[in-house]
Amino acid sequence: MAPPPPASMPLTQRLMHLAQTLQFGWFVGHLTLIFCAFRYSLSYLTFNFYSRWARFSYRTAFVAAAATYGIVVYKAYRARARAGSRQQGGALALAGDENVQYL
Repeated sequence: MAPPPPASMPLTQRLMHLAQTLQFGWFVGHLTLIFCAFRYSLSYLTFNFYSRWARFSYRTAFVAAAATYGIVVYKAYRARARAGSRQQGGALALAGDENVQYL
């Protein structure tokens, strides 16, 4: 988790500092996923699931889910690399990670 910005900074700089973290990207990705899933479910319930908005919502939700899982995989990989683990194993160890399998 990223450390919070100092309280002595102005609000705009603290928000910019926050927006540059992977945690914020993960949050925005999940928020987008929830909104698009809700929007697509409304299209599905009204039997309008081939409309332009439904296709846009479905594709955006798919990209948001892939991006958030990509952030999780990246952070897990970097955490193992920083810990100095000799068991990195490359692509095989990465493929064994459950988040990669979800991705």
